[in-house]
Amino acid sequence: MVREKTLALETIKVTSRHNSENLYWVRWVWDESKPQYMVICNYPSDGDPRVMDITRLLIMNHIRSLTGGGVVVANLFSKPKSLGNSSSLTKAGTDQGLLELVSMAHNVDEVILGMGSLPSKSKVAQARLAKLMSMYQEDKVADKLKMLVNPDTGKPSHPLSLQGSSWKLVPVQVETKD
Repeated sequence: MVREKTLALETIKVTSRHNSENLYWVRWVWDESKPQYMVICNYPSDGDPRVMDITRLLIMNHIRSLTGGGVVVANLFSKPKSLGNSSSLTKAGTDQGLLELVSMAHNVDEVILGMGSLPSKSKVAQARLAKLMSMYQEDKVADKLKMLVNPDTGKPSHPLSLQGSSWKLVPVQVETKD
């Protein structure tokens, strides 16, 4: 005997901010009454906001497990890159990209930094992250920041490196300028 089960698909609203060269963010919202998140990774694997790559899929699945109602997937750098070297990263970031990340932080409940080790390995990424943190501090949204870390080592992690394992989030302390 075969049993059939019919599932009604929920409506998911997808929006994005992009142009021909840059993908600033992609947002999926399935329940506006539940917490909204933004996860910032390194750079998009594909400039097409309709493409559901592995990173975006892992992020969305995790946010759903947190009973979140939506997620913005954004990146420190807004142009797709195959290599994270200094030369390509220098060309991959725009001031508009950072402004988009600050603006979107006002529309979510929590901002998760999921860049893994890139900022510690690349001076370009480190400087860009420092600039973003300063902007978050100035815009008074720094209290929303959490860092995705490996639950075993406590080191910053990227969603791909956790291979679908549980996430551990720790508050980020942004240093104030005196």
